[in-house]
Amino acid sequence: MKRLAAITCLVLLAFVPDPCAAQSKPILIGVKVEAEGGGKGQGMWTQAATDLTPGELKTLESLLVAEIKKQNGIKIVPIDYSEDYVGIVVVAAKLSNGNGEWYYIASSVVTIATKKGIDELVTHDVVAESNLARLSRTIGYQFASVRLRAVTSLWK
Repeated sequence: MKRLAAITCLVLLAFVPDPCAAQSKPILIGVKVEAEGGGKGQGMWTQAATDLTPGELKTLESLLVAEIKKQNGIKIVPIDYSEDYVGIVVVAAKLSNGNGEWYYIASSVVTIATKKGIDELVTHDVVAESNLARLSRTIGYQFASVRLRAVTSLWK
């Protein structure tokens, strides 16, 4: 399945002009990662998940910012930036797989945050991965696919 997705992306990219070629200024991106249970150690009462530690949250945010920065034409801004920007907000937790290892679960939202204080939902996804690096790559792909859909007018 991953191979098919990769081939599809390559074929699409062969026929689509570089999305950054016509881009006159950088896309402003704000990234925020927080614990599912608000940092209290346990996810929501109906869930079996455990909050990520402060170190894991920092690592996930750093990895995610690095993934987003791999794309051309991006500028990272604070999540409370005073101008319009694209917000990527992630709520994450971990779930034991029963063998002493963890699944890392994230609910990620891409929004358009305006200076008027209005956030408009672009897309939402929930993903699970075996480590934080893979989780950040998956969320980074979510933003990249949104960007590709916008540039290629697939939303019309």
